Amino acid sequence: MGRYGQIMQFLLAQREHYGSEQEFRQFLLREIRRFIKDVREYDIVVSLLPESLYARPEGGVVTAKIV
Repeated sequence: MGRYGQIMQFLLAQREHYGSEQEFRQFLLREIRRFIKDVREYDIVVSLLPESLYARPEGGVVTAKIV
């Protein structure tokens, strides 16, 4: 596992509150979307690409972008 910034470390610490990896990932996506909206108040623009722009192998892990 790589080294993460403070925001990601905080989010990862919440993992124990979720019964499955899928529930945790849903939480991550929900909170990241909220963060993107919140930082706009500070004139910071962050964009999130829709999942449909990525090729998803059977295992469900994103490995490549469709260009």
